[in-house]
Amino acid sequence: MKKLIQTRWAITPEAIVIQPYGAYYMVFTLFSVVFAIWLWLFTNALKISLLQTLSILWPVAAIFLLAILFFGLFARTKIVFDNYNRIMYQLTFGFWKTTALPFADVLSIMLMPAARGTSRYYALHKNAKWWNAGTVISSAVPNDHSLHARALQAELLPAIQQCLHQHKGASATRHLRK
Repeated sequence: MKKLIQTRWAITPEAIVIQPYGAYYMVFTLFSVVFAIWLWLFTNALKISLLQTLSILWPVAAIFLLAILFFGLFARTKIVFDNYNRIMYQLTFGFWKTTALPFADVLSIMLMPAARGTSRYYALHKNAKWWNAGTVISSAVPNDHSLHARALQAELLPAIQQCLHQHKGASATRHLRK
């Protein structure tokens, strides 16, 4: 379960691909199981077929299916550091490019506080209007000494820094302490 929630990444000479929203796979699975049990209970309680149950309860079923689809697709969101084009971009739902940022505009990779005493790594933008505006590049880590945070610091962050330092406008990795 822990591996499902944690940040996944793939480092190749062409690009670094990061999937920071693994927790949404757990929500996707939970909604799918709840929806299946809900359908089974209604079908058995009403003593009718599954199609009849869906025809009666179609608005609720449609909302459940849309939520399942949303969480399943959002879990596939990827952050890509493209070495050849020198651009960091975000592929929301795994296919829709929503953020494109040249490497020269990446200010730094920073560990910033998140909810419930956890922290996340962000790629901060140089031209951001707000101090903490950036792109999330990791799932929440309890502290910077956890096993997952150490793996991020040992493998992923040096690869990103090497990628950014190869080009003009190099950045630095920083840790923000509480």
